[in-house]
Amino acid sequence: MKSKYLFFILLILLIPGACSRSKILPLEGAWQWISIQYITGDTVKWAETANLPEQSGIKMWSAGHYLCLYRIKADTTYDYSYSGGTYKLEGSSYEETVFYHDMIKISDMVGIKEMMRMEIRNDTLIQTYPVDENGNLMKHYTIIEKYVRLD
Repeated sequence: MKSKYLFFILLILLIPGACSRSKILPLEGAWQWISIQYITGDTVKWAETANLPEQSGIKMWSAGHYLCLYRIKADTTYDYSYSGGTYKLEGSSYEETVFYHDMIKISDMVGIKEMMRMEIRNDTLIQTYPVDENGNLMKHYTIIEKYVRLD
């Protein structure tokens, strides 16, 4: 009888440790791109909204790595772009280190570290950048990207 109690006590003590090893961060998973805005001062210079299937994107995070893929319609053809690498998230401070990159209209960024603010509101993720090392927005322009959780 004592061995049964001992077994249950050990089981109860081991369950929290096993669960914490497989804990998934709120960011991890797949997110569907829904919009982007490019702002200078108080003026939105351009904005795009996803329009499936012509204009779409997905960004995925898992165990310190990220990957994003986009399909953008340009006149009668499609442009495809991608980016991937590692990330660090501390509170709302987010940093990507780019390992793979082929983004439309952007010069080569392999090896670049991008600093952003990251915010998750219910099923919506908002990335705002560029920011400095203290998380303050840069004054010359701001980009705001929004994603909605897929899984």
